[in-house]
Amino acid sequence: MSNRLPNPEGTLRVAPVPDRSPLPVLLPRPLPRTLSISRALLPLEDAASAVAALEVRLDAAPFRDRFLLAESRLDALQLGAAAPPVAAPTDERRGAELLRLLVIEASEDRSAPRDLRPVVNALAAYDLACAAVRESGRAALTLDLLCRMHVAMCSGIALPGAPGQWRRPGASISGRGRSARILPPAAEDLPAALADLQDFLLDPPPIPFALRAAMVTAQMESLCPFEYGNAHLARMLLPLMAAAEGRPPVFAVHPAGCTEAGYEAALADLQLTGDWEGWLCAFLQRLSDAARQAVGRVARMQALQHDWSARLGSLRSDSTARRLSELVLGVPVLTVGVAQSLLDVSFQTANAAVASLVRLDIVSPHANARRNRIFVARETLAVLTMRGGVEGDGVEPPLAVYAAPPAGATAALHPDAAICR
Repeated sequence: MSNRLPNPEGTLRVAPVPDRSPLPVLLPRPLPRTLSISRALLPLEDAASAVAALEVRLDAAPFRDRFLLAESRLDALQLGAAAPPVAAPTDERRGAELLRLLVIEASEDRSAPRDLRPVVNALAAYDLACAAVRESGRAALTLDLLCRMHVAMCSGIALPGAPGQWRRPGASISGRGRSARILPPAAEDLPAALADLQDFLLDPPPIPFALRAAMVTAQMESLCPFEYGNAHLARMLLPLMAAAEGRPPVFAVHPAGCTEAGYEAALADLQLTGDWEGWLCAFLQRLSDAARQAVGRVARMQALQHDWSARLGSLRSDSTARRLSELVLGVPVLTVGVAQSLLDVSFQTANAAVASLVRLDIVSPHANARRNRIFVARETLAVLTMRGGVEGDGVEPPLAVYAAPPAGATAALHPDAAICR
């Protein structure tokens, strides 16, 4: 791999902004097809180790697909927030938010309250893209898919701009604060940059996956092609790119211990100075932390599965209740109708399976409604929303590069950085 970086000169220009001091405006350049990674080698090794450990855990888990579905819901809850919380939510708060979302999805009336509409829309966009990736693989990762995802994200919300349309010349960008240090590219500069982004996705250079994901995320966040939802779409690209290449999707929006300020500061430094390596190191640490924490959740879920097997000991190994218990290990909310569909059995058989899990204290009724009752596996919910890894999870601790950057590292990142949202 080449040890070269594109010359950052010419990536910025200064333009007067009314009521503000002149700010630099990003002049987009094509994504580099060669990178210097001398400073990012150890973070890359750590990220690869963490993601590989997650893949091994998931391959051994019968609840893999349902678990990843729940992970995408947690991710959407964080993406759908208007702004990252000042303090990380407690496990209890995360559990309550996830339960609220899953109850809506399991209900006959799936209409979401106003505060959850961005979350439900983000999920619709992600699910739409996942279906396209399952059908076409990497070939699905096109600008057309981004536009269709944007349409889904804007559904039922009064927003600036037209859903699925690139932003107009002179348009403002929703979520863009007055503390910004850099302005996004001019609208007339977007077509060429977006075409290059699509080429990079469809015909990627021989660069490790994690580095390509970091580069695509940075470019999407920097270009701000829409008037709303740019950060949401940018951060969905990591799990989508992973799925397109047959890898387990990793959701790295806000892993425990990673601050949004650090993420934005590294991105702003990339935009202002062309410091690709600094950005790569920041992104790779976020990816490592997210994968390691997901490994911990899978390990705890497998321990819970072992406990439930003991409770289910009196049932036949091929019983419907046993099959259903594996499904609620991933997504902890269901109705009898959902169980019937997932198990492909009669309503009466599904109802009997749910009743068995209630009797064994694996699920419990969520509401007192007589029809379409909702049941919750609260132990699963607690595992899904618990932060951090576990001892013996098969992942080595973070490498020393994070505590002691090698000589030549860039200066400390700026905590007040803001990026194009």
